[in-house]
Amino acid sequence: MENQIPGHSPIEHHPLLAQSIGNWHAFIDLAGTKDHIVVDGEFPTNGEKVGFKLETAEVQGINQTELILELTPGNLVHEGGKHTGKAHYKELTKEGPSYKTILVKDIEKNRVIANFKVGQE
Repeated sequence: MENQIPGHSPIEHHPLLAQSIGNWHAFIDLAGTKDHIVVDGEFPTNGEKVGFKLETAEVQGINQTELILELTPGNLVHEGGKHTGKAHYKELTKEGPSYKTILVKDIEKNRVIANFKVGQE
């Protein structure tokens, strides 16, 4: 299935969320003693060979259930690209409300790359 990580429930894309560039998946990993949120993305590029990174945005929004991440270098994501870039993010989940949505930003071009719901195993 296109939006499914093996061994995890399928990801539902919220119809009101922005259209994502590429394929993005997130789930809460309940294995082990501490829960983690895991985010993976595959997106089109023009073939640049760089190490893409997902990092927590310094400023999070007022919605505590949305995790805002920054993709660097996000300006190399091209909707019509013929090559594939990949990025991965993992962190311990915070106390309080669980994340329900992920927003991935490209701060260099000031655009949203992905906005999607979190699945759960």
